[in-house]
Amino acid sequence: MQKLDTIAGIEGRKFLHSIFRDFKFKRQMGAFQILIILWKISCYELDLKKYTGVDVVIRHRLGMVRGTFLWMEEILNRFYFSSALSFVYFGASILIIVVGVSRFTDWIPVEMVVASVVLESLMLVMIFVLMLFSPKDDSYFSESGDSDEGTELLMEIGEIGRDLAAVVVQLEKIGENMLLVSRQQQRMIDEFSGIGHSLRDNVSPNPEMLEQMKKTNHELVDFSSNISSLNSSLLELKKENVESAVRGEIAKIVNKNLESK
Repeated sequence: MQKLDTIAGIEGRKFLHSIFRDFKFKRQMGAFQILIILWKISCYELDLKKYTGVDVVIRHRLGMVRGTFLWMEEILNRFYFSSALSFVYFGASILIIVVGVSRFTDWIPVEMVVASVVLESLMLVMIFVLMLFSPKDDSYFSESGDSDEGTELLMEIGEIGRDLAAVVVQLEKIGENMLLVSRQQQRMIDEFSGIGHSLRDNVSPNPEMLEQMKKTNHELVDFSSNISSLNSSLLELKKENVESAVRGEIAKIVNKNLESK
């Protein structure tokens, strides 16, 4: 059970606002019904459980005068001031129309003009009363509200900072992994480059090998020409030997014939 000394205290005013929000937005009650119940709570009611379902007890009631002042300050002025102001504008528009039409025609009786003036005067008095009971200080709401909002904001900022730190750590890890991957890629590129050079050398000989092959070809040509010349020389030598042998045999035959004679 929650006990409040009076509904006019800080906690009581906050509780009064929470009751209004519960009636208006959750229970969807009408504005007139909400105003009547809240006026009773502000003036006379001590046990609020029958209205709110929350076990809250007010120790000291305010009475009709002080409760009405509180009701006008915390309920009417805070939540219905714009509605009252719209009625003032509506009464002013009616007064302007009635007075304007009465200047140009006799269809509008004087009583209607007077009634319009009285209606607008009552509206102005109502808005005057509402403005008279405007809350003078909202610090008792802003302090707790701001502190709660500040705490929530700090918690959210802390969570965002923690998430950002985690993201930075993950980015650093990703950067290190990317660096390792780039190094491995560079090593693979170097290996593939060496393999490519080897394949190129195997498919197409290098210039030094080609030069050696050209020199070898020239030497083979020279060797072939030398062999050819050597063969020619041998043939001539054989020819000369044969001729000399033939001459010798002829000389022997001639000598034998001469001796026999």
